[in-house]
Amino acid sequence: DALDVLRQSSVAAPVLNSKGARWTGGTYQDGEFPIALLAKDLGLMRALAGSHHIDMPGVFALHDVFSLASKVDGRGEWDMSGVGDVLIPPLNK
Repeated sequence: DALDVLRQSSVAAPVLNSKGARWTGGTYQDGEFPIALLAKDLGLMRALAGSHHIDMPGVFALHDVFSLASKVDGRGEWDMSGVGDVLIPPLNK
């Protein structure tokens, strides 16, 4: 239902279709953009912001989440869309 609402909103983007299919299907292996790679990029953003004394709490929080997820049972290679299922496994699985 949430995906349907997002698809009809002003924030709708083509990525919702590919990531939405992964979310609903729980298929995160062979990621298009792995969790570990996003954690690395967010770490670079965090370091750059820090070197310029810029506070970016959203980036810092995302870096913490993706860094943690990248270290769980080798799931760093999962597609970034699976980060929630890494940290909070779905109840129906």
